Amino acid sequence: MSDTHTKEIRDRIKQMDETHAAESEGFMDIRYFIGLMLLIYGVIISFTGLLTQFGKYALPEALVNDLNRYGINFNLNLWWGLLILLIGIIFYCVSRKPKEWAK
Repeated sequence: MSDTHTKEIRDRIKQMDETHAAESEGFMDIRYFIGLMLLIYGVIISFTGLLTQFGKYALPEALVNDLNRYGINFNLNLWWGLLILLIGIIFYCVSRKPKEWAK
């Protein structure tokens, strides 16, 4: 490909991006809603994990022994909740990025 052809393609893509950005000014990014949903689920699951780990709703000793027998010796609710919370924060932050990042 020649340099002029490549430059022409880049200019056309840039023009399409600017047109699309101008047309979609009033729309919200779907990652915003997904991020909020994951944030809420992450908080709920992490809170449940904290309650079963330290609160009065701690798991019975027989269940803990049964889980340890299968090699699960950590709090799944707590760790999965924190992971979902982190992913939700990433989605939310990416959806709320300033417009100058897109350039």
